[in-house]
Amino acid sequence: MHRYLKYQNKIIEFLALSLVVIIAFSIYMIKQFKTPLLYGIDGPYYYVQVLSLIKRGSLKYVDPPLAFYILYVFSVTLNDITLGIKVGSVLVTLLATYAIHYFVRDVSGSIIGGILTALLFVFHPFLARLCFELIKNAMGLTFLAMTILFSYRSCKKADNKIYPILTSTSILLTGLTHVLDFAVAYGIVMLLFMINLRNKNVQRKLLLPFIVGSALLLLGFIYEPIMGGDPYKGISYLSSLIHGGTAKVPSGNRPITMIHQREVITHLIYMTSLPLIIGLAGMFFSITALNNIERNFIFALSFALTMLSLPIGTPQFIMRFNLMSAILIPPILGSMIGTIKDRNLKIVMGAIILAFIIPQFASQMNNIRPSIPLEEYYEIAYLVSKTPKHVTFIVPDVRLRYWIETFDVNVVCSPMDGGVPPYILIFEKNPFRRVPIPPGSELVFNGKYIQAYVLRVRFIRGK
Repeated sequence: MHRYLKYQNKIIEFLALSLVVIIAFSIYMIKQFKTPLLYGIDGPYYYVQVLSLIKRGSLKYVDPPLAFYILYVFSVTLNDITLGIKVGSVLVTLLATYAIHYFVRDVSGSIIGGILTALLFVFHPFLARLCFELIKNAMGLTFLAMTILFSYRSCKKADNKIYPILTSTSILLTGLTHVLDFAVAYGIVMLLFMINLRNKNVQRKLLLPFIVGSALLLLGFIYEPIMGGDPYKGISYLSSLIHGGTAKVPSGNRPITMIHQREVITHLIYMTSLPLIIGLAGMFFSITALNNIERNFIFALSFALTMLSLPIGTPQFIMRFNLMSAILIPPILGSMIGTIKDRNLKIVMGAIILAFIIPQFASQMNNIRPSIPLEEYYEIAYLVSKTPKHVTFIVPDVRLRYWIETFDVNVVCSPMDGGVPPYILIFEKNPFRRVPIPPGSELVFNGKYIQAYVLRVRFIRGK
């Protein structure tokens, strides 16, 4: 009878968790279907990559490949690339909910703490931005969450040999998806390995994941297609810390000088202050309130959150690091609340936190938009449909370039990048910025949003 009740409780727990995921999936998909376009600057980039896989069997741009292959499967199954990307990205990202719920449930012994963690994750405003604008990063959170869960169970269940293999597989999948997710997963495993120097049993459980992560990182430096050259972004970050200088605003508009843009830094400090406080509180909580293995894991997560929340480096890196709090804050807060003995107090504390983040989530969802209006997309589609196939499009603006590439035509950033004349030079209209037009250009399209000029001269690199 006791075994039956225990099994029944597990089923109820899983169904309650699945209800959270279904509700979140529905909310995210309602937002996805508000427009036929993909969101963010990189939305059409994912379309281009999946289209290249379908037509040529390879990626057009070198990048960590796993997310694109997953989206390829969804796109082929649903017979629509845009639909496949929208459904696949949201579904895979939300699967992380299961991993972080069961991690917190195991650490705190509280189902309420686990469910709260799930709610904090799916309604975190940064997850909304990741899921719509930084799809690879968002999908990689699922494999990162799996790494955290399986590494914990590896250390907790010493007689189970499957969890070290699952941890190693998860960290491998994370590295093949996104470099920042991998850096966090690898950093947590490495930190746990170092914390447990005196615990040889735990070290043995973490040795295989640590070796797999180290080998993948090394291969990522040696063979670019594995991780798309992303490990060198870590070198770029370290270089930015050493040299300072200029950086790009996270929106990607124009270079800024950090010294002369104090308002940007002030905004970023404001954004990182709360995650930083939670990270420090999590470290204190782990030391004072938890048992050995649980203490080490919450400390590792809190330490990672603290390091990622330090306002050090260029605005672009600070912004990207800050978004990772979407996967780190929920299990830390969930574990804190899960250890509270009074059930009613747990619920009240959880409700207060949710009341704080849900309005921010709603605001973030409202602010997320495609990089161009739908009418501008129709102008691009019309222009491409009226242009002969052999023409090369020159599109300096990366936002427009990705959208034009979705039509599988010849597109370059500059005439020096190659291509065969005639060229069609495309600019977005801007009443506040005059775009220099090359001599001899002929205006062939003048829409509400874009202008197109034909160039008939062959350009030679270096001339």
